Amino acid sequence: MLREELEEHLRAMITGPMLPFPGSGETATRHLQLMNVAREDISLARLAEAHWDATAILAEAGKTIIADVLYGVWASERPGRAMVLKQDGNDFLLTGPKSFCSGSRTDHRWLARATAYRYGSARESPCGLF
Repeated sequence: MLREELEEHLRAMITGPMLPFPGSGETATRHLQLMNVAREDISLARLAEAHWDATAILAEAGKTIIADVLYGVWASERPGRAMVLKQDGNDFLLTGPKSFCSGSRTDHRWLARATAYRYGSARESPCGLF
């Protein structure tokens, strides 16, 4: 399947009623919708789930979800091989590998986990990126 076809198929899967957010008390409804998407195409269901998870995180953070944008969440990483975000004054630099993000080429925007070093400090803390 070509990238354009993949995106078109994924868009068709995620259009329609919004998937209930995690923690909303509608877990069964959420799982049923995910199951129905997975019955059609298990690989695309993983991308659809990443999109729905990202939109839930953005909504919870009070951020605007842009229509017609494919989102994804990629938080898994290999031990000792994390992306690193360093701040130097007003500038930020993101470096390092991002493992286990198979849908990142399909997503227009994605959230990922990185280790942040703030203001030259060696103190690590997890942060979300967009």
